[in-house]
Amino acid sequence: MAAVTIVTAPPAEAQQQPDVQPRMVGTYGPKHSAATEPGVAAASDVVVSVFFAPAGYSSRHRAWYAAYNKQTHLWASGEIDPNTPFEAIVDLSIACDSHDGGFLACALAGVDILTCRFEPGPVSGEVTPRQWESAHHSSPGFSLDKPWIVAGDPDMPAGQEYYVVYMIGSDADDFGYGYLRSVNGGESWDQGPIKFASSAELVRGQFCAQPTVDGDGPLYVAYAAGNTIQFLMGQDANPGGPGGVEFSRLCKEPGEPGEDPPPVVVTVNRTYQLNLCIPGNFDTIGGRVPQLAVDPSNPNRLCIVYHDTPTSDPGDKDLNVYLHMLTKTGEYWELGPKRQINDPLATTYESDQFMPSPIVDKSGRIHVIYVDDQKHTDGPEGDLQPDTMQNPKFDVFYAWSEDQGQNWSYRELFATPPEPALDCVLQHFTLREYIGIAWYTSGSTSEIWTAFPGTYTLDPQAKDAVIWSSLIDWSE
Repeated sequence: MAAVTIVTAPPAEAQQQPDVQPRMVGTYGPKHSAATEPGVAAASDVVVSVFFAPAGYSSRHRAWYAAYNKQTHLWASGEIDPNTPFEAIVDLSIACDSHDGGFLACALAGVDILTCRFEPGPVSGEVTPRQWESAHHSSPGFSLDKPWIVAGDPDMPAGQEYYVVYMIGSDADDFGYGYLRSVNGGESWDQGPIKFASSAELVRGQFCAQPTVDGDGPLYVAYAAGNTIQFLMGQDANPGGPGGVEFSRLCKEPGEPGEDPPPVVVTVNRTYQLNLCIPGNFDTIGGRVPQLAVDPSNPNRLCIVYHDTPTSDPGDKDLNVYLHMLTKTGEYWELGPKRQINDPLATTYESDQFMPSPIVDKSGRIHVIYVDDQKHTDGPEGDLQPDTMQNPKFDVFYAWSEDQGQNWSYRELFATPPEPALDCVLQHFTLREYIGIAWYTSGSTSEIWTAFPGTYTLDPQAKDAVIWSSLIDWSE
């Protein structure tokens, strides 16, 4: 396998980079429709992506999956529970069941948060989706959004522990958040609103909240509030069994006598309608959702990634992807410096990078994928994509860092080289807020799996929008 060409060389003192082989391993999705918002999870023998799309030419959104068998190198794909009575299934996410090798998918259908069990086997590398079941039902007229599932402690007596964090309410300027917790592989769930344990105050913000957890560690949540990104830590009220979760802020230092400690916050430049900065017809009303990842090599270290403009000038529409590291010392957290992830030297003209998704592997190496138009703003003819262009083209790029974000290397994720991975004709389909990244390791092998929507450039049907998947192989 050929070695990668590194766009930005690491500093001389850095160790030799291992070979990285991004490659397209499959395209999947219903034809003549707009597949979007994929989630992805990886295990030892199989990788599963989930996403939603209309059923055929219908506007009724349904859930789909694609499973890659690492032993046979074959894909299996199809609609999840095609005879389900639940309508308009959207906002999918998925987590791996380390307890028995299966998966649990999560989705939204009206006022129901759904889960679907993917059973492993019987042949290694195979999984079978079961039926959608309601894990949480809200009152009619009560809105929910983006239930995000993560896997916690795999060694609970009754099975895998799972958390789901979701948005509740109908006020676009002041959402609340809720959670679900299961300690038996998703068979039953405890639930409640996310409140501060110290005051019983409901946590409120804008747009969706994103959780992360590493094994039996705490649950961490990032969310947007005003012009800030804020952080929560959730501790199980009953660590050894069923029960709720108690939340507190990540704080940077002790408070004054009689006052709460000051929280850790990231200040952003653009607060609302960030989609106005993105060229084309994007549906990204929640596009400023910050993405959080815990470092399994150091459970007291987190990384937060997000897209933002360099300045707060209303005329500044240059979008970049940024990162902060958060490090815990004692009871308090230190926020590291703001670092730009995307390559600042990649183009002569202004380019846009947005919708990042991060993961950190067991060595502490940070991996981020994001949407990028750099190849289409500084071509051989010096052509510039204006921000008013209705049908711009984008690709998906991959960046990695060996030193907690101080230095980055880059690689474009090809679909079928040299075709771009994301050759978008945006008037025909909607690119939404999320792309997916997952990580799996065994011995000296580390795999980063990605999933993202894009057109199939060899297909004459312009409305097709399938899900691409790339494997970044860090075998050493």
